[in-house]
Order: sequence, then C-alpha cells, then structure tokens
Amino acid sequence: MMRLVKRVARQLGYVSGLFGALHRIRNRRTLTVFMFHRVLPRDSVAFARAEKEFTFSVDGFGVCLDFLSRHYQLISLADVRNALSGGPPLPDCAGLVTFDDGWRDTLAHALPELARRRIPGVLFLTTEVTELSANRWWQDALVERLTQASQPERIAKALDLPPGTSLSQLTAALAQTPVERRQALVSDHAANELLERQMLSSSELAGLAPWIMIAGHGHSHAPLIDASMATAELSACAAYLKGHGAETDCMSFPHGVVRPEVLPVAAAAGFGLCFTSEPHLNRLPFQPSQPPRLLGRIHIPENEWTMESGRISPARLANFLFWRPQF
Repeated sequence: MMRLVKRVARQLGYVSGLFGALHRIRNRRTLTVFMFHRVLPRDSVAFARAEKEFTFSVDGFGVCLDFLSRHYQLISLADVRNALSGGPPLPDCAGLVTFDDGWRDTLAHALPELARRRIPGVLFLTTEVTELSANRWWQDALVERLTQASQPERIAKALDLPPGTSLSQLTAALAQTPVERRQALVSDHAANELLERQMLSSSELAGLAPWIMIAGHGHSHAPLIDASMATAELSACAAYLKGHGAETDCMSFPHGVVRPEVLPVAAAAGFGLCFTSEPHLNRLPFQPSQPPRLLGRIHIPENEWTMESGRISPARLANFLFWRPQF
C-alpha cells in the first residue's frame, strides 16, 4: 500500500507541475551534468550482452532526452569553458549531456537522437579503444568475467596479485599489461566473434561532429590510483587528443576514481576541467578555484529508479534528478 501511495504522490507531483516549479526555483543557478554510456536497440545482440546498469535502449534514451529538453537548458562543453573563463554566464537550470568510454553506439544510435533534437553532447574518450583490434573491449569482457565463479581469483593469480586484491587494483594492473595479454585473460572467443566491433575507430571520430565534442577519459581506462600511473595514462591521452584535434583541457576520471595525489598530475597534463562521478549539481556562478576544476555528474540508468511499467517515467526521472545535493 505504501508503495502505491508513493507512486501516486510522485505522479501527481510531476503531472501537476509542482516538481517542475520546485526544480526551477531550487536548481535555477546550477549546472547538472548527465552521464550516459551505451545506447542500443533493445532487440540487438549487443544489448543482450551489455552491462545493463550502463545501457539505455534507443527508445528509452529518446524519452530521456525529451525530458531533459523540457526541464533544462541544454548547453555545450564550449559554453561551460567560456563561463569558467569569464565569458557569458550559463543559463538557468543548465544541463550538459555526456558519454563515457568511446562505444560505437554513441555514433550509431545516440548521435541521431541528439541531432534530431539539436542537443549538444560530450564524449569522454578512452583513447586506446580506437586502436584495439578485438571486436569486444577488454573492459566489457572483464565485467562479465568478474561475475563468474573463480574468475576474479584466476585473473588476479595470473597477474601475480595477492588474494583480496580490490577491483580497482585488479583493473589497474590488468590495464598496464600488453593489450594482447589483457584480451587473452578476459576474452570469451565466441562472444568476441558474435559481436560486431563495439568501440569507435580513429576514422569514425570525425563523424561525431558537430553535435558531440571529444574530450579525455584516460588512455587504457585504468582507474588512476596513483600519481605514477596517472602521469603515463594522462600524458598518452592528452597526446592522442591533440593529434586528433579534440579537447585537450577537459577529461573525466575513469571508473570515477579521483585521488588527491592525481589532481596535480591532471593539471600538469593540461586538464584544467575535470568531471567526476560524484552525483551532485554544480552551483553557479562558478567560484574561483585552483586547477583542475572538478564538476560532478549524475549517472542516469534505465532501471527501477527511472522506469514505471517497463518504460521511462518522467515522474521517476524528476524524482531521481531534481533533489540532488548542490556543491
């Protein structure tokens, strides 16, 4: 009964316009940064094998974009950078759409939905993925392997890591091994052959323009757990971005791992604007700060937090996004 009462109250709060009005007052001087990963047709093989927490169906993504267009003034990364450097201030209830990693479906399925609605976006690119030869990204295969009995222990042992090694440490160690060995440790040959290429190639990056700008997300997607690793990762990432005419001063942290000792490394690599995975709204106007500037992002899933009766629910989306803390 209590769940039904909450559902009805939430629906009435949204349909009546109350949630929207409170949002326009409460979040008027904020920037909300939205985090997406994959966008795929619901009936595709890739959707069936994808990590559901980070995957949207194409139709669900479209409904989500329509919601964001109604309740936010959606801006570009250039608008954020201009505001930070003393240019025009951001509009009320500003919103920025971002994607992580470098999935081909960002180009094939997310981009058309953005272009149809004239919404700009940002792709935080893990620069190494554009040069990989395997159809399936090793990180995607690793996620699947880690859900299987004894596989985490097997991989850790192969890397000479002690029992109880954390997921961040295991992923970081794996990322620092040669690509071929990484792939061999985590790949399922049948799955790799079943799937088409999952990640963008270098030649496809130009197809993201003009709607999606490219910024950094590390090189191998290793979590940046110490300054030494961060130096190598961010230097390689920055060099790749510079060579491909992308944004060399903006990045997001792989796996959302932000260590204090890594921040000066990011600044030294030229990344003065860094996006985290901290789910908060960013207060406006921006206050002076030491580089790098850190901005929070909110990961939006397509699951029970945002859906009702199998479809994206605007009322649930409002409840999920509008009441986040502000920093």
